Amino acid sequence: MSGATATFFRYQLPLTRPFVLRQQSMCERIGLLVRLRTSAGATAWGEIAPLPVFSREALDEALRQALDVAAVLVRRDLDQADPHLIGLRRQENIYGSVRFGLESALAGLQAVHAGTHPATLLAETPPQSVHANALLTGVGTEVIDEALALAERGYTAIKLKVGRMIIRDEAATVRDLRAELPPQVAIRLDANRAWSFDDARAFASAAKPESFAYIEEPLSNPGQLPELTARSGIAYAVDETLQDLGWRIAASLREHGEDAMDHYPSYPDSSLAHAALGAVAWIVKPTLLGAPLEFLSDTAPRGGYSGPVVVSSSFESGLGLAMLAQLAATANRDTIAAGLDTQRWIAADTLEEDLLNVDGTCDLQRAWELAQHPRMDRLEEIAHV
Repeated sequence: MSGATATFFRYQLPLTRPFVLRQQSMCERIGLLVRLRTSAGATAWGEIAPLPVFSREALDEALRQALDVAAVLVRRDLDQADPHLIGLRRQENIYGSVRFGLESALAGLQAVHAGTHPATLLAETPPQSVHANALLTGVGTEVIDEALALAERGYTAIKLKVGRMIIRDEAATVRDLRAELPPQVAIRLDANRAWSFDDARAFASAAKPESFAYIEEPLSNPGQLPELTARSGIAYAVDETLQDLGWRIAASLREHGEDAMDHYPSYPDSSLAHAALGAVAWIVKPTLLGAPLEFLSDTAPRGGYSGPVVVSSSFESGLGLAMLAQLAATANRDTIAAGLDTQRWIAADTLEEDLLNVDGTCDLQRAWELAQHPRMDRLEEIAHV
């Protein structure tokens, strides 16, 4: 036996205000932290936090699987600085949240052994910090005032949730945001598949496509996304569509483009692949997509889809966000703001301090150091292998 251990802790964190997930209001975030400890005493942490409504696994299902996988991991000699230990053999049946949490902890151990932070394991020359887009909801002057305040602090991108209220009101807010914000501040929208084709066209016409960089998942039928662009001029990004495809097909599309579907002739809905290839950005949420961390490395093949990959949160706590910042640094070298702003919504976090600086940047080394020492008073130990 190696003497390594895995310990699981549960957290239950209140939000500063309710957050709506497809008509379901979330008032608190519940998830797990896992601590891997080697026989020599080195430790690293990961977060396993299925997102209600969006994840296919519930928290208890994730815990059962994580315990089974961790029981295998701790039989290894985790003090061996073998970079192949970062991955979980690319199994299809591992839940996204479980893969992200356990691979984060494994990558953390490798970083401890190397005396660095995890981004350097996945990129040769990662930046020292990454930018985050500010996450906003609502309509009218309150949203505009908040966006202006964040822009004045140095944020370079604003992401506004839409598809929740009256279309004309949301469109007016987007137009007003573009008129008020400095031109260098990007506006991104996220509709979470809220609209029919006709409703999305109505929004695009009212909001004006030139007012924003792109809109994530505007259609309830994502197979129509390329047609929406052709008929409205709207630029779109994909998020849930990648999850529907699965990370293996997404990786193949990224490497081979249209030719990727030759490897999946029996795939039931090739329109999703065409939609993904027509996107101006891929929004990758590791907790939901379930791809290995190597999917986001700077050596990942990119012979097909070559657009930006925007690493984004699934409302993880600060500990999970610290690893997402590492991945954002490897995916785009800080050339596009990542979706790391959800810590502002958590009233009492797993970390001692906020990860984002006042200007919306996240220093990778500082984030890594904070993630080594989570708030134990906000954790309940529930399992150990």
